[in-house]
Amino acid sequence: MKLCSSTLQRSANEAGNLDGGNGTGDVLEGLAEVSVEIDLGAKTGWSGARIFASGHGLWGDDPSDFFVGDVNTVSNIAAYNTLRLIHLWWEQSWDDGRFAFRVGRFGIDDDMMGSETAALFFNSAFGPLPILSLNTPSPIWPLAAPALWAYWESSNGMWLQTGLYDGDAGEEETNDHGWEWRLGDGDGFVWAVEAGSGYRVGDLAGDWIIGGFYNPGNYESLDGGGPASGNWGAYAIVDQQLMAPFEDGTDRLRGFLRIGYSPETGGNVASGTVDAGVSGAVGFFNRNQDRWGVGLVWTGFSDLAMRHLGYPEAEKSSKRPIG
Repeated sequence: MKLCSSTLQRSANEAGNLDGGNGTGDVLEGLAEVSVEIDLGAKTGWSGARIFASGHGLWGDDPSDFFVGDVNTVSNIAAYNTLRLIHLWWEQSWDDGRFAFRVGRFGIDDDMMGSETAALFFNSAFGPLPILSLNTPSPIWPLAAPALWAYWESSNGMWLQTGLYDGDAGEEETNDHGWEWRLGDGDGFVWAVEAGSGYRVGDLAGDWIIGGFYNPGNYESLDGGGPASGNWGAYAIVDQQLMAPFEDGTDRLRGFLRIGYSPETGGNVASGTVDAGVSGAVGFFNRNQDRWGVGLVWTGFSDLAMRHLGYPEAEKSSKRPIG
């Protein structure tokens, strides 16, 4: 077992807009990520303890800013161009990972709201749900903040995880290198909790997750009536095999559904969200790891957000823009 391991990953997207929005055209953007993990049990005998650090470099333009003009950012690697520290944490696990505790600097989306199948898509709405990313000050990529996290898994496979995160990770432009987060300052904290388990429908495996978050801090109200305080959201996720896997265990066809709700309080932009999709193996030339996928996202805007955007008849109309 190695004491220290490191990785370097590079990715790039070319995204364009063919019609509508703010204009037509395409942009190229890229991300380079470096990570280092130290296994303290490898040489010291401190079993289950590890230290992890990572950072990234970003370049290119955001297709949402230049062409699309959407709320749910087209690309999940679109961010302020800089070199930034993301993770710096220590984790201790016991009983082959059934119990774990982490402290340091990381984000909510490192552990919460995830779907194995949804991770294929690069639209940012398939990551942290819009009821969190659009509504509540919270540390989500490309930012992180001081946090605590704990995990427990029962003998029958059901698990529970919870995290406490600083509610002020700063802004991308001012926190450009990852050190400008602040404790307190009225933004409070974000408490998140999830429970989940695997299940089977005949020979097909699946997973379900239910979760929620709460932030008691203050945030700007959209109606101009002074700061609002206290915000929460709840969600459910199902990720399901739709066909029997290949002999090597690789999924042949898999689908997912995520549903989220947040109340229409003073500062909320999104009151609900639904995303769903399927992903399958290409399967040609024995390349079962190559994937295709189709996904759809719907985001419902609160009435207050609609009026803030210039729709005065929002409360009388069922029309909502699609995020």
